Amino acid sequence: ISFLFGGFVFLILFFIVESRLKEPMLDLKLFKNRLFAMANIALLLNFMSQFTVTLIVPFYLIQLRNLPASKAGLLLIANPIVVMIIAPIAGHISDRMDSRYISSAGMVFTSIGLFLLGTLKEDTNLAYLILYTAIIGFGIGIFQTPNNSAIMGSVPHERRGTASSMIATMRNLGMVLGVSLSGTLFSARQIYLTKVFSQKGIDGIQLKNASFTGAMKTTFIVGSALAAIAIFISLIRGPLNTKTRKTL
Repeated sequence: ISFLFGGFVFLILFFIVESRLKEPMLDLKLFKNRLFAMANIALLLNFMSQFTVTLIVPFYLIQLRNLPASKAGLLLIANPIVVMIIAPIAGHISDRMDSRYISSAGMVFTSIGLFLLGTLKEDTNLAYLILYTAIIGFGIGIFQTPNNSAIMGSVPHERRGTASSMIATMRNLGMVLGVSLSGTLFSARQIYLTKVFSQKGIDGIQLKNASFTGAMKTTFIVGSALAAIAIFISLIRGPLNTKTRKTL
């Protein structure tokens, strides 16, 4: 708790110092541009939501389904493969239409995929897991390229280095927060459900399955909600135009 408080204090000090420097490492004026600010927030939420999958699904496959790590890894490959295929296509489409609608559509698929993952049980056919993670990968692929392009295009040419570093910052921050949030939520929920189900007379493997799947469902619902918020944020960020860049 003390480290968390200390980090918050230093974050405030960082913003104060940066606002007074002639050549700041982080140009806070960029956040006066609604498109830049909202697109970065949406990116943060995107990585927070998708990293619930990165953390929880391997535990589901290895601990609950008793699969070897090698097979679990192969089952998870659908997500990055779909992202790799879809992302360039989404970038091509975003050059011809308003990218905020494409990004929002991507987060719709991500939110749906995360919600569906919450329906997995200890005996669910693993083909459904592949399908659901592929849906999430499809959403991520549609979202990221147009969103990143909007961030880069919303700033003056001389500030694109800062914009690029902000994309990396939001990505890493989203990873950390996503793992922290999902790990804490899953653990707390599993402990609570284990206590509740044991009081109902459930024990052994049934207790383990019920508490694990219940905790997983809650975690993925929260992840789905984060993605749903990103849908709204992407929609209200405004279209990309040259006028916003000139006003910075």
